[in-house]
Amino acid sequence: MHFPRSKLTCGVCIADKFILLGDATTNQKMLHLVDRTTGLTISKTGITGDVKRLYFDKDLNRIFISCYSKGLFYADLKGETIAKIFKMSFNTDFVGALCRFDKHIYITVNNAIKKFIPSDSPKEMTKCFLTNTNSTELNGVTIWKEKVFYTTVDKEIKCASLDGREIFTHKSDKMRQPVSIAMLSADVLLILDRNCTLHALSSDGKKHSILLQKFQKVADPCDMWINIDDNTVYIAGGEHIDVYKIELNVKF
Repeated sequence: MHFPRSKLTCGVCIADKFILLGDATTNQKMLHLVDRTTGLTISKTGITGDVKRLYFDKDLNRIFISCYSKGLFYADLKGETIAKIFKMSFNTDFVGALCRFDKHIYITVNNAIKKFIPSDSPKEMTKCFLTNTNSTELNGVTIWKEKVFYTTVDKEIKCASLDGREIFTHKSDKMRQPVSIAMLSADVLLILDRNCTLHALSSDGKKHSILLQKFQKVADPCDMWINIDDNTVYIAGGEHIDVYKIELNVKF
């Protein structure tokens, strides 16, 4: 997919039909709602911040948006348009990647994982546990089977329990700058490396494989996300999105 004159920084699948993209073009910060089959833009919405990461909560039909400069927002999806964007005034942290588990949204901040309840009027974030994360930079987080997987400033993939008990740390000289992670349905963690490499890591952290060492069009990858229903992975950066199908029998 090609979006001329854009600076794509992140994305997320919306239901079965759409993807939502964050565009940090200098003069016009935008969210693009795109038909994921055709690649055509359905609608655009302006936003005041440089969008860093997106999360779509299908239960609430709501999009959560983390931006640089401590911006945390949410907006509801109304048909094929993004409704009014609201800023969450309780946030005082630099925020990064986010995901949901049970009743809470979990989010990376500087040196910690925090969480909040995604109600219509969320009031506060509480600290889950301390980490070696830096949310002024790009990072990734996901939760799978009550385990939190996240990237660190030391170029690691860490796995911890929900209360912060470390389960494993994975580091490899083949992995230079992991910036986004996603879990496949086959208990395989995908890792996007800023050096245009896509890695696979077994969910116990013991097996590591390189799936791709060069992308089709994306030269400066910023984010990766998947459609778990068909194991399609999207990689975004600059003006392009590359789309791949991941086979479930990943060989380590």
